[in-house]
Amino acid sequence: VFYVIRIAGLFCYLVLAWYSVRIIPFGKWILALLVSLPVAILQASTVSADAISNGIAILFIAGSLAITHKKDIHWKEWIQLALLFLVLFWGKLNIIPLAILPFLLLKPSQFKMRNGYIALLTTVIGLFLLEVAGWNLLAYSRLSTANGRANPLGQVTFILAHPFQFSIILTRDILMNAYNRLLNWIAIYGYSYWPVPIWTYYLYLAGLFTTLFPKKNISEVDRKTRSALGIVFILAYLGTILSLYITVDPVGSDKIEGVQGRYFVTVMPLLFIALAGPPIFKRIQLPSFLPVILGITSLVLYIAGMYLSYHVPCGSQYYQPGLCYQPIYKNWAPDDVYSSPISKDLTLAQEIVPECNGMTELRVWMDATGANPAEATTFTLMDVNQGREILNNVIPNLELPVRTWYALQFPPEWNSSGTFYLLTIQSKDGPQIAFSLRPEYPIGKLFENDQALGQDMIFQTGCVAGWDKIRMTDSP
Repeated sequence: VFYVIRIAGLFCYLVLAWYSVRIIPFGKWILALLVSLPVAILQASTVSADAISNGIAILFIAGSLAITHKKDIHWKEWIQLALLFLVLFWGKLNIIPLAILPFLLLKPSQFKMRNGYIALLTTVIGLFLLEVAGWNLLAYSRLSTANGRANPLGQVTFILAHPFQFSIILTRDILMNAYNRLLNWIAIYGYSYWPVPIWTYYLYLAGLFTTLFPKKNISEVDRKTRSALGIVFILAYLGTILSLYITVDPVGSDKIEGVQGRYFVTVMPLLFIALAGPPIFKRIQLPSFLPVILGITSLVLYIAGMYLSYHVPCGSQYYQPGLCYQPIYKNWAPDDVYSSPISKDLTLAQEIVPECNGMTELRVWMDATGANPAEATTFTLMDVNQGREILNNVIPNLELPVRTWYALQFPPEWNSSGTFYLLTIQSKDGPQIAFSLRPEYPIGKLFENDQALGQDMIFQTGCVAGWDKIRMTDSP
């Protein structure tokens, strides 16, 4: 049932995307490449509201451009626009700013029925009050979100009372995160648990760039439409960030958290369609198949990387250098919980069973802020089954880091997969070691002295894998 739902969501998205490309009066190649964005396909195949919401947004953009570029608006077009608004307001909050687009493009003189423009505006306001305002008042009857941290009404009050302060928060957020959000808008696996093949980004951006060149016998985008698309892009981009700040973050927070690149799948088409066929490119004609080849190649690389990451142990190391680090923490909050300082009365021991061969590094997240600089900390790693000591390092506390990884390196253990190891940390007056928020490592336990805890030490094993392992051992 789970996979049937995923396939159904993907099918619905593809149908809406295909129909949108069919009806949009210009920028067809751009829209075709944007709807086949790796992240858009990934979202469409997950069990969430994103598949249908993204499809609705793309349909609304294409449908609005198709209808508003008609010379005359009759009852048929009026009803089509009203239906587009009806469907748009079913979607997630971040696509609501798209409702402005038709009104920036339409002129009252286009309507061939009396008061047609006013009637459409009134209908849209009524639908908004019913579907958006009414539903959210019903869903959030106390105007507070389920996570207990946010208060939408209080956040809106804060923004209105401190517009200058919020402008600084918003500007800083955009400048600091724009690049990462651009990459995550193109391609990401899960919540960045695994890296995406770097050529996925290069090929996709190259394909998208080629779609900007004008094609023969294709309608051009007029200046008014470019301006309207640009204005709505800015409003939708800012609105996406603002919606997360209001519904997720604590009142008055100086950081905007929860904004992910995938949320801009419905926003970026506005920008790139506005940039379609600029006059500076008119003399250059590129073959129509070029964006197809680049886009498909990018998607194939993305899917291949996904297979390697999800189904091949340390498969990501076949397309990126360095060691393979495991485990990957789903609840990543290393600075939220720390042990008491390691002391003569407190020793920590973590059971470790690597899932990869070639373990050559073990790193631990720690905070040595309060450690006695005159003392040292001992790290011991034992192969429990063979009673063999892998390392026994005595490290001066002055060399230990503050709230980051400390790596212990040793010769590769080529048969480390499935082997039972025990890491012990001892000191008279040492650092604090980061703990997971909840049990994250079911195949090993954490001991405080001889007492098993319900948490785990935040650690990772680093294994030689991929092409590096093949070069060193002549075997995968």
